[in-house]
Amino acid sequence: TVLFSAPPPGARSRLPENQRRLEQEIVIAKNYLENIIENTQTSLLVLDRDLTVRTVNTAQAKALGRPKQDIVGRAFFSLFPDNLPRYEGLPIETLLHRCMSGIASIEVKEYRITGLQPEPIYFDMNVSPLLIAGEVTGIVIASNNVTKRVHLEEALKQYTVELEDRVDKEVAT
Repeated sequence: TVLFSAPPPGARSRLPENQRRLEQEIVIAKNYLENIIENTQTSLLVLDRDLTVRTVNTAQAKALGRPKQDIVGRAFFSLFPDNLPRYEGLPIETLLHRCMSGIASIEVKEYRITGLQPEPIYFDMNVSPLLIAGEVTGIVIASNNVTKRVHLEEALKQYTVELEDRVDKEVAT
């Protein structure tokens, strides 16, 4: 019996070319996705199941006030000098673990973070399970800095109160 047979003539030369072509396609796809991630204005952070940062884009690094190489490989909670506050009564760690259980994405609105900049900053975040081959392998956090919007809304509320006070005083006289 023959356990191994020689490949048909020309098969050896085709295999490396097919392999080279596939490797080139993989590199092109990788560069394509990295370019999209890097050039979006949305801050992106990918955590593994241990809540260690595996991927970060420049927008997120800027929001955290650190270079990307100082973020990747670190524990998520070590990135924040102040403790992260609860959201709707739940610790952030609980929200992350709920997301990782694969239930669904979690939307977090106007989440206040202190300690990264002189003043608190606010983020709207979408926390989603990272699914690979049907298995949750981590979390993707997409966020937008909404600090300016929050400050404008607060100023508008203050202005509305002051305006109502003026109207009340005018009506009273």
